[in-house]
Amino acid sequence: VAQMCGGKLASAHNKNKHRIGLTECHNRELGIYKMTEPRFRKYIPKIFDCYSKPEREAFVVVMEDLSHLELMNTADDTSGWTDAHIRAAIEGIGDIHGLTLGQEDMMRMMPWMGRIMTTEDMVEMTPLWRALYNHAGDEFPEWFLEEDKGVCQGIISKIDSWYPEYEKLPRSLLHNDFNPRNVGFRRDGDELTLCAYDWELATIGAPQRDLVEMLSFTLQEHVTKETVDGYVEYHRTCVEKASGTTLDPDQWVMGYRLALQDFSINRVCMYLMAHTFRNYKFLERVIRVLRIMGQFARE
Repeated sequence: VAQMCGGKLASAHNKNKHRIGLTECHNRELGIYKMTEPRFRKYIPKIFDCYSKPEREAFVVVMEDLSHLELMNTADDTSGWTDAHIRAAIEGIGDIHGLTLGQEDMMRMMPWMGRIMTTEDMVEMTPLWRALYNHAGDEFPEWFLEEDKGVCQGIISKIDSWYPEYEKLPRSLLHNDFNPRNVGFRRDGDELTLCAYDWELATIGAPQRDLVEMLSFTLQEHVTKETVDGYVEYHRTCVEKASGTTLDPDQWVMGYRLALQDFSINRVCMYLMAHTFRNYKFLERVIRVLRIMGQFARE
């Protein structure tokens, strides 16, 4: 896709494609699904088998039929998402975050774990980030506004000052693609339980990164700052309970704000590049909601 976009974007992407998370994603998903921790398996599909034969380029996951899940594949229309669904998603991913919080050294040893972004990576990739937001502004000026380009430019110009702080935050296993395209819910009466699949982009990072993505996809434009702040705090309490670790509320909010910046340049602009050739119906709504979340965070 980047090559079809041409110009500076094609060149910058080609130089950095080994760092954007897609490398070895087939091994990563199989590695994730082989994890046996019951608290983790509670929130993923039932896995019957994982088959890997590299010499045949065969990588297969045999899992349960997920067609019965509630709100599955609803990224294009999130009108069915209620407060209860959002909180169930936060509670589930928060339990996974808490389970792995502070286990970074152990997780880095996993043979399937992909590249974990560093400040050095992010700074060196500056030409790619700039090419992405310039492309978005040129291709979609009616809804990726000059305001959005200005925000991205400001984030990118200060990567060397804010990303080191982001790296220092407590880290956990991230789904790293945590949105309604990759989740559904099991229902038992009034109880909802998250089921998250498609873990091929999983990595290590600040837990708030998964929260930011889910909120940007599921919130509506009329959302209030109080509602967003409430979800950020709910996520903190879920991770705190699951990890048995006290998490400072102010540091948690700072982490959420930094995750907003990371998500804006390191994922949304990638979506915008792909949108040039593949229609993501959800994307315009996500951009509008993310703009509002950013405005709230800067208040």
